[in-house]
Amino acid sequence: MSESAVAKIEYKPKPDILFETRHSFQKINDDVYCLSWFPNSSTELLYGTDKYIRICDTREHQNLNHFEDVHSNQVLGLSFDPFDSRRFASFSDDTIKVFDLRSLKKP
Repeated sequence: MSESAVAKIEYKPKPDILFETRHSFQKINDDVYCLSWFPNSSTELLYGTDKYIRICDTREHQNLNHFEDVHSNQVLGLSFDPFDSRRFASFSDDTIKVFDLRSLKKP
């Protein structure tokens, strides 16, 4: 028998589970296009949907506050200011807006 005729059986271990779900938000009825954790918080996050930006606390499993109709299109990205954790920017297809968490009324 030649070596090429012998089949080799290779052991393929199952991959380890790296992450397990810590929180699940069932009450979000919107499509989420982007999200960002607050820089100084391990429980609060900010996420963007169609025209809205919402603030969510993972301990509450609900939305806390929101910025309504901030963009005319989907909110595609969020980024906190590295020098001031109370400010963040959001962008859509045609607009970039900067917000201050102390004033939730307008950008």
